[in-house]
Amino acid sequence: MLRRICVSTTTATALILTPTATATPAGPVRVEQGAKVYFADHGYCTIGFNDPVQRISYTAGHCGGDGTRATITVDGSSVSGTFYPSSEFGASATGNDWGAIRWDDGVQSGPNTVTGDAIADLGSLTPGDEICLLSAGQTRCSEFVGRLNNNVYWDEPVGMRGDSGGPVWAPGKGFVAVYSGASTIYNDSGDTATLNRASKPINGPGVTEQDELNFISATKPIGGAVTHETVQPGEGPARVEEGSSLSTPGVMAVVLVVVAVIVGLVPFAAQYARSVGWL
Repeated sequence: MLRRICVSTTTATALILTPTATATPAGPVRVEQGAKVYFADHGYCTIGFNDPVQRISYTAGHCGGDGTRATITVDGSSVSGTFYPSSEFGASATGNDWGAIRWDDGVQSGPNTVTGDAIADLGSLTPGDEICLLSAGQTRCSEFVGRLNNNVYWDEPVGMRGDSGGPVWAPGKGFVAVYSGASTIYNDSGDTATLNRASKPINGPGVTEQDELNFISATKPIGGAVTHETVQPGEGPARVEEGSSLSTPGVMAVVLVVVAVIVGLVPFAAQYARSVGWL
């Protein structure tokens, strides 16, 4: 079941991808889905999904720390909000890599013009479904491979620097998750297998290094003992497991925890509010 909200149809403002500006907004400023947002002392990420009612925008959890100021420039005016990563971010290797920006007064979250406002049920996704990512302003699509808890995985190509937090969606089904990066396995022969990774912005069970190592080895087997790495968009591998190995796929078992959750904007906002102490 998909849920949809009604939002304003006012013409979208242009996006200026710089963190500083001197102009003062003449009225409410709208933050658009897919806009680049600057996090103090961290760099750029992308707005993945907007909740216009709560004036919240969702992006990746690794984009900033708790309370980091996030800034976006619209029509020459610089506006800001405060970032709060998921309360479960960092509790596992790659799970719950999402966070929310609560915008300051006078800033509005615009409509979701990239994905639409519908929220896809992760349980409705099947291997082979088309999954799309907004990468550097361009739509890049590939095939859905599977999921681990609230993490979803699809085939390459991997995103670019600044794509973190960007919208991931299934055409015809709706918004799926915010982009986290990629997970890779490799063996001593130099063979590699990589899957894109994104997190649905609602807290769920964690995802461990071994979970991903097993999952990728089963879906894209390369043979031999393998090692697991993670990559953030536009960066080189950042190893999260040293010396971990797995025998050939024929002797391993893969356990996939399937959590079929139908989620709309209200559960997103409610859980986020609880995580930062608003409820």
